[in-house]
Amino acid sequence: MARTTDARSRMISSAIDLLRERGVNGVTVDAVLASSGAPRGSVYHHFPGGRSQLVLEAAESSAELMTTMIRSYADVDATTALQDFVALWKDVLVRSDFRAGCPVAALVNETSTDLSGSVDLAGQTFSTWVELLATTFADDRRTRAEAEDLALTVVATVEGAITMCRAQRSVRPLDVAVAQLTGLL
Repeated sequence: MARTTDARSRMISSAIDLLRERGVNGVTVDAVLASSGAPRGSVYHHFPGGRSQLVLEAAESSAELMTTMIRSYADVDATTALQDFVALWKDVLVRSDFRAGCPVAALVNETSTDLSGSVDLAGQTFSTWVELLATTFADDRRTRAEAEDLALTVVATVEGAITMCRAQRSVRPLDVAVAQLTGLL
């Protein structure tokens, strides 16, 4: 049983990497199998819904990992939370030679008719990140509504900066974004 679970985990991990680097259209069954080393029959064994199920489960898994990380910011100050959030993305970008972006954003950037619910998943994930960051940003100087607006600004700015970093093959957009956002915090 461990082998099938391992194959499933490897396929999801490979699909996440492909989603980050190639977008939704780049997550093909053949690419996942080549990257994960899983046997062909395991795709439909673990993902009876085929490619669509695999892509959505990979996106959900990636979203959950990021949500868990953002949730951990609840006990730190707003500036540290922002710096940690951006540091993660800078690391992902540099380690991937600027090929990897946000797999959640990929769901919206390349909508596909066979991925019903993908845009809803992305929207819900971004809303959750904003809500969690707003909790971190809320303090005696800001109302909850102000903290939510600030959190939305942070998520939108960082997501945009990630795209620019990939296009420019530089972390400068994230560096500028964090410097400007720190002033707002």
